[in-house]
Amino acid sequence: MSTDKSLQNKYTEFKRNIRKAMKNNQLALFIGAGVSINSGMPSWQNAVETIGKRLGIEQVANTDFLKIPQYYYNANGKQAYNSLMQEIFKYRVELPISSIHKKLLKFNAQTIITTNYDKLIERASEEKGEIRHIICQDSDIPYIKNNKQLIKMHGDFDHDNFVLKEDDYLNYSSNFKLIENYVRSIIGSKVILFVGYSFNDPDLKQIFSWVKNILGKDMRKAYLINAENEYNENEANYYNNLGLDVIYVSAWDPKNFNKSEIDKNLEIALDRLLSNSEDTDLIERIYADLKKFEDLRYITTKYLNNTLAKYGLRISSDLYLQSIDNNSKNILLLLFSKQENIDNDKKRKITRIQNILSRSIIKGVILDKKVIEFKNSYKEDNWQKAFYTFDIPTLKK
Repeated sequence: MSTDKSLQNKYTEFKRNIRKAMKNNQLALFIGAGVSINSGMPSWQNAVETIGKRLGIEQVANTDFLKIPQYYYNANGKQAYNSLMQEIFKYRVELPISSIHKKLLKFNAQTIITTNYDKLIERASEEKGEIRHIICQDSDIPYIKNNKQLIKMHGDFDHDNFVLKEDDYLNYSSNFKLIENYVRSIIGSKVILFVGYSFNDPDLKQIFSWVKNILGKDMRKAYLINAENEYNENEANYYNNLGLDVIYVSAWDPKNFNKSEIDKNLEIALDRLLSNSEDTDLIERIYADLKKFEDLRYITTKYLNNTLAKYGLRISSDLYLQSIDNNSKNILLLLFSKQENIDNDKKRKITRIQNILSRSIIKGVILDKKVIEFKNSYKEDNWQKAFYTFDIPTLKK
């Protein structure tokens, strides 16, 4: 298993992108069966194996995940089929909300899309005091408002439109025409994080066919947390070509990864994505480098540029602080954009960094094509500007 530094750096960059999408309200969550297993719901494989046993089928291959439910429906009819599915998927059973559901709500995603039939996300939202508009069928689409949404793209038992057997998948585009188009638009416009899916889920394969058609070079990124498999470079490259970056918990946190405890592995990944530890470490490093200037009344651009260059930041010729790549752009966002739930120590360090930078000839910061002017920037005459920027020709003149 590869756990080298380059892979760790890659996952750190994935985290930065996900957290940036969180801050900008551009993150959408896709939630699969693995999220609810800890609450007592079956995995896809366990559910299909249970159906198979009713048919006398002992060995169920991945290729049969849609066929087995279809076999049961064909052999026993709709009433018996619905009754068994409600039993297997614990319809109207009051299942416990897990810590995983609570952590998922901490991402504060405007849109959550699930292929599950349970009501655990709804109940977790209610417990949190959060209002979410539930979308289970096409007729719900016209009533969408700007508040938070939970899209149950595979229906549910209440509306008797749950998607499980082969015919349901084959007829999905006609039965869920509006929901399909709406979900496709979300895939094309949001940063997507898949949670609780395994590679043999038919749900994931269905969504992948959409992702492959929608995600291009100019589209937003999609990420998937893999909490059960060892890192596989070929597999990672395969899904990357589909437009999906896989975060293997086994590679991201090999010391705490336990193949037999998928729910705990998933929590490890969620905790790391929700944690701002990397941001805090970065702020500490920047402040440590700039601290030597803290007692000075004025700092020249030469010395600031030398210090900031290691973070991919530079002072432009028109005296604005700028980033030179996406990584350094994230640093400027961290230092100068408004952030919620920021701890006091981090806030103090950021304020000190801002104060140090403002005591120079820098006019402000260019952040995502917007200019933030420094209110306390140094006011100078032309000769002082030339002196502090080492503009020798102007000084001679």
